[in-house]
Amino acid sequence: MGKKKGMRRPFTRAPGPAPAASSPPRPSPAPASTQPAPAPSGPVVLRDQERARFAYERVAAVEQAKRKDYENAVLGLGADILRVGLLAALAAVQRLEKRGERLLDDLAAAKIPGLEAKDGAQLVERARKLDVDRYMIATRETLAVVAWLRRACQATFEDRG
Repeated sequence: MGKKKGMRRPFTRAPGPAPAASSPPRPSPAPASTQPAPAPSGPVVLRDQERARFAYERVAAVEQAKRKDYENAVLGLGADILRVGLLAALAAVQRLEKRGERLLDDLAAAKIPGLEAKDGAQLVERARKLDVDRYMIATRETLAVVAWLRRACQATFEDRG
């Protein structure tokens, strides 16, 4: 397989003078959106720190007689969300009635994006109305809150058998 005369090889420069050098790009002022944000004036609090504080406050407020039911609901919720989805998991907690009411109320107070509600019943109703993108965000955020609730239960409730 020899080369044919007159055929150019791909990706090669045509013979002749080298192309003229272009002028260097002029610096342009960066738009305001790319400027660094001003430093915060107070201490920086991460969302995870807010979730942890919220979880420990809520778990500490659970009455002694209701701790076992609350802990069981919290421990099951994270796995249920991963297994069957947010709505089905919330419906399972709602079916627990009084035993799951406290957990739903805590989730409603957790400021989960898209699920801001005054109580647990309204939380489930709002979750049903979410579009796909907001549903995915709400699922991720709910899992993060439930993870902190689980840690708080494990650290706070002492009677382990």
